[in-house]
Amino acid sequence: MGKSVIELSDRVKRVHGGGCFGTVREVRAEVSVSSEPNREVGYIIVVAWDNGTVSSFSPDGLVVVKG
Repeated sequence: MGKSVIELSDRVKRVHGGGCFGTVREVRAEVSVSSEPNREVGYIIVVAWDNGTVSSFSPDGLVVVKG
Protein backbone atom coordinates (compact mmCIF):
# COMPACT_ATOMS: atom_id res chain seq x y z
CA MET A 1 0.00 0.00 0.00
CA GLY A 2 1.19 3.57 -0.72
CA LYS A 3 1.96 6.42 1.64
CA SER A 4 -0.85 8.66 2.80
CA VAL A 5 1.14 11.91 2.36
CA ILE A 6 2.35 12.94 -1.10
CA GLU A 7 5.64 14.84 -1.20
CA LEU A 8 7.91 16.36 -3.84
CA SER A 9 9.73 13.81 -6.01
CA ASP A 10 7.41 10.94 -5.02
CA ARG A 11 6.62 8.44 -7.77
CA VAL A 12 2.85 8.28 -8.28
CA LYS A 13 0.14 6.74 -10.43
CA ARG A 14 -3.55 7.50 -10.90
CA VAL A 15 -5.95 5.81 -8.48
CA HIS A 16 -8.45 4.90 -11.22
CA GLY A 17 -7.60 3.76 -14.71
CA GLY A 18 -4.38 2.76 -16.37
CA GLY A 19 -1.62 4.95 -17.64
CA CYS A 20 1.97 5.64 -16.92
CA PHE A 21 3.74 6.61 -13.72
CA GLY A 22 4.88 10.12 -12.88
CA THR A 23 6.92 12.24 -10.49
CA VAL A 24 5.48 14.93 -8.20
CA ARG A 25 6.90 18.31 -9.26
CA GLU A 26 4.85 20.66 -7.09
CA VAL A 27 2.52 20.55 -4.10
CA ARG A 28 0.38 23.67 -4.01
CA ALA A 29 -1.97 24.82 -1.23
CA GLU A 30 -5.24 26.39 -2.38
CA VAL A 31 -7.29 28.45 0.09
CA SER A 32 -11.05 28.95 -0.26
CA VAL A 33 -12.47 32.44 -0.71
CA SER A 34 -14.86 32.27 2.24
CA SER A 35 -14.54 34.42 5.36
CA GLU A 36 -11.57 33.96 7.68
CA PRO A 37 -12.97 31.47 10.27
CA ASN A 38 -14.43 29.24 7.53
CA ARG A 39 -11.46 29.12 5.17
CA GLU A 40 -10.45 25.68 4.02
CA VAL A 41 -7.10 24.62 2.59
CA GLY A 42 -6.96 22.12 -0.23
CA TYR A 43 -3.95 20.78 -2.10
CA ILE A 44 -3.16 20.51 -5.80
CA ILE A 45 -0.49 18.01 -6.84
CA VAL A 46 1.34 18.76 -10.12
CA VAL A 47 2.70 15.60 -11.76
CA ALA A 48 5.20 15.23 -14.61
CA TRP A 49 4.24 11.94 -16.27
CA ASP A 50 6.75 9.58 -17.85
CA ASN A 51 5.13 10.16 -21.27
CA GLY A 52 6.09 13.87 -21.14
CA THR A 53 2.78 15.43 -20.11
CA VAL A 54 2.12 17.47 -16.97
CA SER A 55 -1.21 17.53 -15.10
CA SER A 56 -2.74 18.53 -11.78
CA PHE A 57 -4.66 16.29 -9.37
CA SER A 58 -6.16 16.36 -5.93
CA PRO A 59 -4.28 14.10 -3.50
CA ASP A 60 -7.24 11.68 -3.53
CA GLY A 61 -6.66 10.99 -7.23
CA LEU A 62 -3.11 9.71 -6.81
CA VAL A 63 -1.33 6.91 -5.01
CA VAL A 64 2.39 6.80 -4.16
CA VAL A 65 4.25 3.80 -5.58
CA LYS A 66 7.58 2.32 -4.60
CA GLY A 67 10.59 2.81 -6.83
